[in-house]
Parts: sequence; C-alpha cells; structure tokens
Amino acid sequence: MSITDFGILINLTFTEALRSALPGRRKLVSEGKLRRDRRLRYENGGNLKLDRSSESKWVSWLKLVRIPNSFTVIADVLAGSALGLASWQPGVLVFLIVLATLFFYWSGMILNDVYDLSKDQQQNRRRPLASGNISVKTARQVAYGLIIAGLLVVFIASRASELSNSKWIDQTRSSFVFGPMSLHMVEGPFSLRSSTTLGIAVFLSLLIWLYDGPLKATFAGPILMGLCRVCSLLMGISLGWWNEPFQPWYLPHLWLAAFGHGVFVMGITWAARREAEAKQNANLPLGWCCSLIGIAMLASVSAFAPSPASLRVNATLGYPIAISLLALPWARRAMESILKPSPATIQRAVKQAIMSIIFLDAMLALQFAGQCHAIAVCALIVPAMLLGKRFKST
Repeated sequence: MSITDFGILINLTFTEALRSALPGRRKLVSEGKLRRDRRLRYENGGNLKLDRSSESKWVSWLKLVRIPNSFTVIADVLAGSALGLASWQPGVLVFLIVLATLFFYWSGMILNDVYDLSKDQQQNRRRPLASGNISVKTARQVAYGLIIAGLLVVFIASRASELSNSKWIDQTRSSFVFGPMSLHMVEGPFSLRSSTTLGIAVFLSLLIWLYDGPLKATFAGPILMGLCRVCSLLMGISLGWWNEPFQPWYLPHLWLAAFGHGVFVMGITWAARREAEAKQNANLPLGWCCSLIGIAMLASVSAFAPSPASLRVNATLGYPIAISLLALPWARRAMESILKPSPATIQRAVKQAIMSIIFLDAMLALQFAGQCHAIAVCALIVPAMLLGKRFKST
C-alpha cells in the first residue's frame, strides 16, 4: 500500500467516524469527494480498472486459474485411475499425471481470460487481466509454458513407467491382435502403452487452444470443452495401460465413463453461455438436458463392466440410484435457473454442477477401486469449497 493510498484510507475512516458521531452536523465532504477518494480508475474508454495494489500477485494468479475448480480435475484423474487400475494404487506416477493435467487445466483457464480480455473490459469484470493486476504478455507466456511443462511431465512419467516395466517386457513381448493384424505393444525403447498417454496429452493441448481461441464462440465450443474433460479422465485411465495386468483400451465401460463425463461438462458449458444475462435463453434448458444425458451415461457404466463380480455396488440398481442421488442437488439448482433465470441462479447452478463432478468421480472410484480411492476423491471437496468462498468458480 502506497503512502497516498494509506492517507486516503485514514481520511475515509476519520470522515466516517465523524459522520457517525455527529449525525446532526452537515456532511463534511461532498459525495463527489467521496467518490474520488475511492480511487476507482477508469481507463480504455471508461472501463473500470482496479488499483493494482488492491490484491497480491498470488491472489490474482489463484483467481485467474479458478483454483476451486482445479480439484475437479484432480478428481477426474483419480477416477480414471480407478477405472484403469481397478484398485487403489497411489504413487509417483499417479502424482505426475495429476500434476500434468493440472498444468493443462491452468493453461486453459489463463488462455480463456487472454482471449476474453476485451469482453471482460467491456463488462467491467474484475478479472486479473482486465484489472491490470497481471499483464497479458505474462499470462500468455505462463499459459504456453504450462502446456510445455505438462507435456514434459507426461513424457517423464511415461519414460519412468517404461523403465520400471522393462524387465517384464523383456520376458513377455505381448501384443494386441486385431484379426489378421498384430500390433505389438513394445517396439523399440518406447512402448505403445505409455506413448498413448503422451498422445492424449498432445491432443488435450490442441483442444485447449481451439476452445480458448478460434472456436469458443461457435457451436463447437461446448463440444471441445467436453472433450477436454474426456481427455482428463483418459489421462487417469491410461495409467492402467502401463501396469500388468492392464485394462485393454477397447473395454466399453471405460469409454462410456469418459464420454459420459464429457457430455455432462459439455452441458454445463452450454448452459453457462450468456450466464450474465438475466433472461431466459435456449442455451439454458438445452445445456441442462445435455448434462442430464451425461448423468444417464455415467449411471449405466457398471452395466458394461466386463466382470460385475468385482464391482463394489450393485450394477443394476444400487450404482444407478447412487449416481442419481448425487446429481439431485445440481438438478434442483438447474431447475431453479430455468424457472427463475437470473445471473445469480444460473451461476449457482453452474457452480453446483462443477462441484458435483467430484462426487460423481468419487462414485466411479468406489465402484471400481474401493473405499480408500473413493474417500481420497471425496476429500477434494473440502479445499474446493473452502477456496470457493474466496474465489469464484465461474
């Protein structure tokens, strides 16, 4: 805080104290003077710009990456690892894939504000870039740096997995068989299994750029966001392809879980369009209907599992009911936003939907990996909610 700001703060405090103590006296300062003392700076044709000293750089960066939502990405990877590994196996490789996926998510959040800068300035949104707390150049550099770091972490994790499994590989030399064709999993120093995760990471990087850049405002925007979440889950599922025994990639329940998750998030993105408008629009009911389809897909995952006996919850009744109950709080908020559309009700519904991702992921973890895995995923709601009180999710 500068000397000038400190003086203004003392002046305002002293003025308000006098006005409270002497209610019968005339106003000591005019309303115009008070407005000037609040130091609201207007730049770029009248757009609101906050004082850069009003919040620390760390707070601005946490706000920029929407830190409460980051825990839903961690939940995605852990749920994916439950599907891929079919057991609770915490370790360095899981941590590295979680870290890489977080890097990708944060880069997407930063690029989102970079490309939306003019829109945020027009709407006087108090975002870190629009307020000038973080420069656009720095944000762009950090975003692309995070993408590169994410790819590097995935490469390191893949290579570490190769080295740890090299002894087993030398003994077995297994292969996939597709009719007359045989596709070897190991060819040279880098196997098909671990390189698949790197391929998913590269594809995720492309999706992030397409969504935040040229295609966000088009009909393809929600689809791309849904595909980003599909990739987040696949990053965790791919961990099962590194281990022995492994889950083959062609098992239908893996894809149903990943794309069910993506359809749910696609609906959230669709419904959140024009969330600042206090009026009904077609995006809202269509988006929530899309999310409902995603819930139905997630509820049917167990029915396609190859070994129902290994599941922890009854696949035909218990698991679908549990998924439906976990989706009820979001459904109530979604219905409220449709019946009483306003920025507040829509934002509450979107936030509830985002937080529901953690519980849906926890149910997947419980069904395929057991209680320990599910508890670890559920625990993510605590920091997400605590940080959600300080930072906005939407």
